[in-house]
Amino acid sequence: MKKFFQNNIDIDFKAKKTIAFIVIEIITLLLFVKLVPICKVQGYSMYPTLKPNDTIVTIKAQLAHIHRGDIVIIKLPSAKVYYVKRIIATSGDTVEIKNGITYINGKKMKQYETIIDRTINFPKVIIPDNYIFVMGDNRPVSYDSRYFGPIPQKYIVLKALYIIYPFKDKKILRGD
Repeated sequence: MKKFFQNNIDIDFKAKKTIAFIVIEIITLLLFVKLVPICKVQGYSMYPTLKPNDTIVTIKAQLAHIHRGDIVIIKLPSAKVYYVKRIIATSGDTVEIKNGITYINGKKMKQYETIIDRTINFPKVIIPDNYIFVMGDNRPVSYDSRYFGPIPQKYIVLKALYIIYPFKDKKILRGD
């Protein structure tokens, strides 16, 4: 009889341990999904860096250090959609575009994997404190700061970290 109760105690302990493990896994998964969302790209404004239907891992902007060259997801108050763009300039920088070439603080900007349009010009602007200037890598089709101006940093929702799908295109997304 004593052995019967001992076996039941062992089973209860194992069941409780398994349930606790499952609960911890669920909580961890929920936290991961909240802090590190996975997004699917739509549109061609970041082509060829990001293509339609690329799946990217992101991190909440509040948890990330944001730098020039980073790819971010922004939400403009007037828009119903989110935009994926590259940070071109930050507070205090000057931006100017001449014949499709972007100049930051008077120096030619690294073009990443960019499609440029030699007909695009943009007058020199100074980026105010706590603002950023964003553009898509596919300049001819991108709706970005050239149209809506520099935006407050608080409009950054997520920072893109890497492409996870399609598998053949997996890569880390880095800024400067």
